[in-house]
Amino acid sequence: MSKPIEEVVLSAIRQIEAATTDHGVLQILADFVSPFGFDSVSLGHIVNPAHVDLQSKDWFVLSAWSDELQVRYRERQAMFFDPVARYALNSRRPFLWSDAYKLAGQKGQSWLDEVGEAGLKQGLSIPVHDIGKPAGCISFS
Repeated sequence: MSKPIEEVVLSAIRQIEAATTDHGVLQILADFVSPFGFDSVSLGHIVNPAHVDLQSKDWFVLSAWSDELQVRYRERQAMFFDPVARYALNSRRPFLWSDAYKLAGQKGQSWLDEVGEAGLKQGLSIPVHDIGKPAGCISFS
């Protein structure tokens, strides 16, 4: 018999609170969402490129994306046209990447096509907004 969802959620929260590494947090989240068909997690602030060092590996926050894809994101300054980030800035509700794709321009759609070719074909994102704090987003794919 499976555990009630409330128990599973509280257990995951406790594990995240006890995690001592970024990789540990990502692994706990990945384990939590894997029964729903997701195998990749990324989360962090949606940054303004004018206020961060784009050469730093730290600005992307936490991601299970490949190093190569993270480098491409920075080098192309994809944050300016990433449909998921743009959608998350303007939404307070979870959304599918396909919804963001439909509203994106050609450059944004090309980026999501490239992300799909790298193995992240479909995703669900949850925008995070708090008064006086930078916008954030957690994505599962």
